[in-house]
Amino acid sequence: MHVFALLVFVGGAASEGPAMLFASVTACNYHAREIVRRYGHLTSPKHYALAYCVPRFLENPDDHKVYKYDD
Repeated sequence: MHVFALLVFVGGAASEGPAMLFASVTACNYHAREIVRRYGHLTSPKHYALAYCVPRFLENPDDHKVYKYDD
């Protein structure tokens, strides 16, 4: 099964823990866009965030939580 993994970096460091997996690239991109949204005045690169989705193949999809939304 092909899914899309959401990768998140804050201050240049990758987030810890397993990546969130989505069945749809549209849903994955939505979450990536919302996660990096910041309000106020950023004064330090440690607050900067980067998020993007990459395709992954799961051999055993039952072993993973995959978020599915109705389009």
